[in-house]
Amino acid sequence: MVEARLIASRGGNRAAATRLINRINTIVADVAMTRAQKIHELQDKIESLEEKIATITNIDNAIQDELDPGYGTKCREFPDAVSNMY
Repeated sequence: MVEARLIASRGGNRAAATRLINRINTIVADVAMTRAQKIHELQDKIESLEEKIATITNIDNAIQDELDPGYGTKCREFPDAVSNMY
């Protein structure tokens, strides 16, 4: 079943995003790191987190398309109308 594979993939990506958020919090709280080190590490982690969020969004759209094939098209073409429907 395609949905199960997508849902599992989404779960793995959410777990990775959670780890990145935890790592970001650790970097912010680390008093031993210099400001320059923190900035470098945070930029890297935030970029990775943004990529994970985009991946999760794409997976969400794919899951929704599997469950309701016309939904994704409606959302992209008429976002205001669809948000009022749901």
